[in-house]
Amino acid sequence: MIEMFHRIMQGGLTRDEARASAARNRPDRSGRSRFIFQFEPQNETFKFRIQFKKSHVSRDELISTLREILSQLEGSSSEADSTAA
Repeated sequence: MIEMFHRIMQGGLTRDEARASAARNRPDRSGRSRFIFQFEPQNETFKFRIQFKKSHVSRDELISTLREILSQLEGSSSEADSTAA
């Protein structure tokens, strides 16, 4: 916690980054930490965050999950258009 305070004070960590870091290191109610993947492109037009119910997810499993999400979104494009506001 002291290390994070110093990083914030030195300008190396924004408020949102500090919160995300704390959330990643916080175990859930069952005592296990959950795997969180976060992505923000350089142009910062959006932030993407996905949380898994387990503490470790392989790169291949992450890619497979993202493909499944994309497939479901493509399959329900008319529904996604009306809810993506």
